[in-house]
Amino acid sequence: MGITVAVCAKKDRVAQMLSEHLNEMYGAYLSACAFDDVEKLISFAAESKCHLCLVTKGSLSAYQTEQLLKTTEKLHFFTQDKEDDGIYLYRSAEAIGRDIFALYTEEFAPENGQDGNHSHRRQMKVIGFYSPVRSILQSSLALTMGQLMAKERKVLYLNFEPYSGFEYLMQKHFTKDLSDLLFYVKEDTSKFACRLKGITQQVGNLFYVPPVFAYPDLEGVDASLWQRLLQSIVDDTEYDLLILDLTEQICGLFRLLAFCDEIYTCHEGSDLAQAKLHQYEEMLSYLQKQEILEKTRKVTIPTFRSMPGYAALLTHGEMAQFVESMMT
Repeated sequence: MGITVAVCAKKDRVAQMLSEHLNEMYGAYLSACAFDDVEKLISFAAESKCHLCLVTKGSLSAYQTEQLLKTTEKLHFFTQDKEDDGIYLYRSAEAIGRDIFALYTEEFAPENGQDGNHSHRRQMKVIGFYSPVRSILQSSLALTMGQLMAKERKVLYLNFEPYSGFEYLMQKHFTKDLSDLLFYVKEDTSKFACRLKGITQQVGNLFYVPPVFAYPDLEGVDASLWQRLLQSIVDDTEYDLLILDLTEQICGLFRLLAFCDEIYTCHEGSDLAQAKLHQYEEMLSYLQKQEILEKTRKVTIPTFRSMPGYAALLTHGEMAQFVESMMT
């Protein structure tokens, strides 16, 4: 079951909503319970093993604080002022939940392979999307496929574009992105699975890591670090499928393509597109990278009469029907 997290806040149903969100999103790692009264929390902590306790700052007397410190492994506080130390309370349950899970990751998460689940992990399939013929529809196709496949499998999507437009496409602001995940891989992979969980977002059932906001963050990333990132995902997480939305603006593109089990190369079918594809294929042959060609499926993109404006709508309409045909 993992650790026990006790959440206490007097404000209307805040504790209840937070505990429900934590159990829904992070139930594999922790079990959360809600309290709207400090004395009930103290009684619970005295009778049950409480690992992590979060209470609104200023709601405890010195005596109550002393009682909780005796029965709780870690005590943290919610704050009502952004400038105070602690977890700022007046935000969405999703944002607060991420901060709480970050505390869990730093203070309680087991190292990779120490959670007892490693031997049960399934073989992960890796699908890449890349074309030398640049198309704004590549990401839409990849996202659509990811969401359709996520109806039955656990799927993670990574976008490597310099300008993904994801904050508009997903209609949310991201505080962490792919550059943070690369930092963890470079500095310390011991808790990689939990750190990844703390960064991933969802659209429908599809999990994704927010792409980098500032493209220069990727300029110093070499091929070996990308390889370590992908290998960590395969070795230390429980996704069934990994989708890579690739671009030649990252270092080590061919190594990432070689890492894929299957590659979709999408283009609009014009003479210019065919010429670029021909050059790309000739180059791969010249570089003796036929294994990439053997895994590649060329897809001609039709003209769609309408396109959804947001990612959550991509599973409906002409594009979804086309992607379903690609998958058969």
